[in-house]
Amino acid sequence: MTGIPQARVSMRRRLRTVAVALAAVLLLVPPARAGDPPRVAAITWDLTETLMALGVAPVAVANLRGYREWVVAPELPADTVDIGLRFAPSLTTLAASDPDLILTSRFLRDLPERLKPIAPVEALTIYPADGDPLARAIEVTRTLANRLDRRDAFADVTARLERQIRHLAAKVADRERPDQVYLVQFQDADHVRVYAQGSLFQSVFDRAGIENAWDGATNGWGFALIPLAQLTASADHLIVLEPVPTAAAGVLDGSPIWQALPAVRSGQVHRLPAVWGAGGVLSAIRFARLLARHVYDRR
Repeated sequence: MTGIPQARVSMRRRLRTVAVALAAVLLLVPPARAGDPPRVAAITWDLTETLMALGVAPVAVANLRGYREWVVAPELPADTVDIGLRFAPSLTTLAASDPDLILTSRFLRDLPERLKPIAPVEALTIYPADGDPLARAIEVTRTLANRLDRRDAFADVTARLERQIRHLAAKVADRERPDQVYLVQFQDADHVRVYAQGSLFQSVFDRAGIENAWDGATNGWGFALIPLAQLTASADHLIVLEPVPTAAAGVLDGSPIWQALPAVRSGQVHRLPAVWGAGGVLSAIRFARLLARHVYDRR
């Protein structure tokens, strides 16, 4: 009979030893703090940069390599998880990033239902839609700022936008008449996207007093895909957005069609670093700053 009590004592000692060891391990792990930023994943790049504008670095982003080539700024942290294509993100990788919230676009209609088992989903849309893209970008930023308790950051970024637009507008106003501008991005050696009505870039043009040389129709993202030879208006500036695909690189050096364009003949061609044409408030700030530096500071 004495063996049973001894076994119980031995078991209690082992459990006490395990409990002490576990407590020691837990002391090494910092407790979660109420003020820690939420873990947010973003499917689209406009919402990725909107998070960054509010001081929240996303834990996971779709097509991270593409973001770094086409959006460029703001730069994402090195440990950001790439969850694959925007239209078909890896649900396994996304779940492993352990988000508290997933941001996606209403444009990706069937995606929210697939994401909901992983974390709560917020579907917000800047593109494609009618109206002023920059006004929509500001409203989406406000919505996220309220959701994530980042109202001070919202006030800061919108103030930066206003200052940068005023700075650009002042430089444009120095001209005797409004500038007429083509803004293009090469699709291949023969075709360009020309940005105009409905684009984020047009929103900046309108606020800064810049006239667009392209008055044709555009799609829901604010551009038309056209042959290069259609850029025939007598524009004051022809602005080329990076990146330029390898197939089109030779056009800028000596294509007869390129050389025949009025803005090229007058020497008013400007190459701008990449800015995401379907971006948010930070893309608008970046675009206005680059215009001021590369086009209007060079007079």
